[in-house]
Amino acid sequence: MGSRLPGAFLVVLLSVSTACTTARMVPMQTQPGVTAPPGLRPGDRVRVYTRDGKHSDFDFDRVSAEGDVFGRNHERVRASDITMVERRSLNKTRTSLLIAASVFGAFAVALIIALANNSLLEGL
Repeated sequence: MGSRLPGAFLVVLLSVSTACTTARMVPMQTQPGVTAPPGLRPGDRVRVYTRDGKHSDFDFDRVSAEGDVFGRNHERVRASDITMVERRSLNKTRTSLLIAASVFGAFAVALIIALANNSLLEGL
């Protein structure tokens, strides 16, 4: 049982780690001469959803005059294919709470196991 505990803890931690990311929809209307819509800066992590139901994740670079979205590593999504753009960022509050809860949970489990082992040893 003891050897399965770290694996189970890791599975739980990974399954709730998505709570660390916040996604905000970005309106793609830009003014003439502006290379980024409001709320989006070069280097921001974005997820671009396309009409075929797929999505691409990359670091945003700029928006062309035609509305095409470009990434820092030469990614390009044509404006006519885009259905939605999200800016993704790390939520520091959620991440801190997740880490604190994980540490507390691990400590509580270790304490319960230690108490259970101690009770078993006393019974012998």
